[in-house]
Amino acid sequence: TQSATSTPIPLTQSHACMHACVPCVSADIRAREQTTRMEPPHLERQGSLKISLPPTSPELHEYEDVPLHELPRPYKRADEDRVFCNRSLSLADIKYYGFDMDYTLALYKAPQIHEMVYSHAAQRLVDQGYPAALLETKFSPELGMRGLFFDRVNGNLLRVDRFGNIVRGTHGLRALSAEALESYYPSKYIGPGEMISNFFMLDTVFHIPEACLLARTVDLFDRLETGELLPNRTGIKIANHVVLYASMQADIRESIDYVHRMGLFKSTVAADVAKYIEHDPRLPHLLTRMREAGSKVFLATNSEYSYTNVVMNYLFEGAPMMKPGGSWRDFFDLIIVSAAKPKFFDEGTTLREVDLKTGRLILGQYTGTQIAGRVLAGGSSAIASELLGCRGNDVLYCGDSIFGDVLKSKKMRGWNTLLVVPELKFELDAFRQAVPAMVHLRNLEYMLAETFRSLTAATPSQARPDVSDLKLHMEKTVSRIDSHHGTVLGGLFRCNSRETHFSMQMCRYADLYAATCVNLINYPLFYEYHSNDGALPHEHLLHAAPLASGHASPHHHLAPQHSISHPAAAHRLLHPSAALAPHHDSHSPSPAPAAAP
Repeated sequence: TQSATSTPIPLTQSHACMHACVPCVSADIRAREQTTRMEPPHLERQGSLKISLPPTSPELHEYEDVPLHELPRPYKRADEDRVFCNRSLSLADIKYYGFDMDYTLALYKAPQIHEMVYSHAAQRLVDQGYPAALLETKFSPELGMRGLFFDRVNGNLLRVDRFGNIVRGTHGLRALSAEALESYYPSKYIGPGEMISNFFMLDTVFHIPEACLLARTVDLFDRLETGELLPNRTGIKIANHVVLYASMQADIRESIDYVHRMGLFKSTVAADVAKYIEHDPRLPHLLTRMREAGSKVFLATNSEYSYTNVVMNYLFEGAPMMKPGGSWRDFFDLIIVSAAKPKFFDEGTTLREVDLKTGRLILGQYTGTQIAGRVLAGGSSAIASELLGCRGNDVLYCGDSIFGDVLKSKKMRGWNTLLVVPELKFELDAFRQAVPAMVHLRNLEYMLAETFRSLTAATPSQARPDVSDLKLHMEKTVSRIDSHHGTVLGGLFRCNSRETHFSMQMCRYADLYAATCVNLINYPLFYEYHSNDGALPHEHLLHAAPLASGHASPHHHLAPQHSISHPAAAHRLLHPSAALAPHHDSHSPSPAPAAAP
C-alpha cells in the first residue's frame, strides 16, 4: 500500500488509451507500491531538529513549533486526483464500501448524455402539443447546470446562496438585473417553506438537461408573436388559452421522466455504451484492493438488472484480475438492483432475487441469507445491513445524488458518505483561472475595510465616505470571477463570491467528495482524512500572517503583509472558506480549503 507521505507516481497513460492498455495501468499501480521501499521520510528546517515521520515521542517533546507563516506547505495530491474532506474520517474504520452505479461507478460523458436526453424530452413535449420550434433548440452547457431553483410561479431560474438569499436569476435566456429580481422578490430571500411549495430544485446531474430545457421553453413562449404575458407575470396567454409557467415546469418534468421511464435513455446508452460512458480501468483495481484489505463491497443502484449488466460488463471489460469465465459480479459481496432510492433508505420495497439466466425476477420474496453469486432486487438499507453484518458507522457509501444517496443514507442509517461531483474538475479549472481576479477582489475588500477603520457610532452621517466607485469595481470583479465558469448563473459551489445552496448541502451531508469515487485508489485504505474546519469570523487571527507565539503584529492593519503581484500569493488574502476547491501549485501554498491532502 502506498505510503501516506510519499509522492504518488502519476499514471502514465492518458484516459483515451487506458481502455486499450490495461497492462500499462497495472504496471503503473504496481509502480506506486514501490514507494513503500523508500527510506523513512524526514522533516528538517533551519535551527531545529531533524525528525522522522511519524515522529517519535522524544522527538515531539523536543520539537520547536514553526510560526504559521513559515510552516512549509503540506503535501497535496494533484487536485484532480484528490478526495476532499468535509468531516474527519479514517478509512481504517471502514469495513464496507457501497456504490451507486449511475454517475458514480459509471460516469456519463458530457455533453453527449445531456444532448441525448434533451432531444428525447423536447420531442416528447412537441408530441404533447408544444411548438415544433422547440425541436430546433439544442442543449447548451451555458444553460444546463444543477443546484438551481425554478420558480414555478414566475418562470425564473435562480441561483440561491447557503442562507436562501437570491444571488442571480434568469427568465428564459434573459439575465435578470438586480432591479428585476427585486420586483419579483422584494426581500431577495426564499424561506425553507417557500422552497418546497413554490420552487423546484434541480440538484442532481440528471437535472442538467432539464434546466436547459426550462430556459429554452420559457424563452420560446415569451417570444411567441401570438402570445401575451399575463398581468401577474405567471404565464402566457395565447388566444383563448393560458399556459402557466407552473404547467410548463410540470410538463418538462414529465418529459424528462418519460425518457427514463420508457427506456429511451437506457436503450440509447446500451446501443453505444462507449459513446456515453467513461471507461476507467482503475475501477477493478480499486474494488480488488478493498476486498483484499478485508472490506466488503456492495452495489445499490436504482437501475434494473438488464441495464446494470450492460454497463458493468463495459466498466469491467479487460480487468486483468478477472478469472476465466468470471463476471463483474465477482467484484462485489452484495448486489442490489432496482433499489428505488431514496425509498430504499426508509421502508424500502419487497426483496426479490434476479434469475441470472433470464434477467427476470424470481417469483416471491427472497428470505435467504446467502448473497454470494446472487443478484437481489429492491429491499431496503436495513435488509442490506443485516445481510452484510454492518453497523452503520463502518460503511462508506458513494453516490452522486445529495438527497437520494447522501442525505438519506446519512440520516436514516448513519452511513459515512462520499458525494461524486463530476463537475468538480471544471470548477477547479475555473478557480485557477479566477485566482488573479480573486486576489484583486481581496485587495478591494481590504481598501473598503480600511476606509471604515477609524469610524465609530460618533461619526456623523455627513462624514459617511463615498464608496460607490469602489463597490462598483468590486461588483465588476465578482462578475469576472463568475465568468470563468462559462455558465449564465455562476459556478456550482460559488456565485457572486458567495457559497451556494448546493455547496451548503454538500458540506452538511457529505463526509467526502470527489470528481470520481475511483480517486480513492490514490490513498491507502488506512488513510485518515482530516477536515480543515473553516474559521469563524472572530478566529481570523489564526490565519493572519505573520503569527508567532500566538501574537499578530500590532501594525498588521497598516498595509498588506504579503506581495500580491503573483497569483500564487492569493492564499494570503483569501478567507479559509473562500474556495471549496483549492488552487494546486507545487511551488507555492494553496488556500486553506475544507479538504484533506
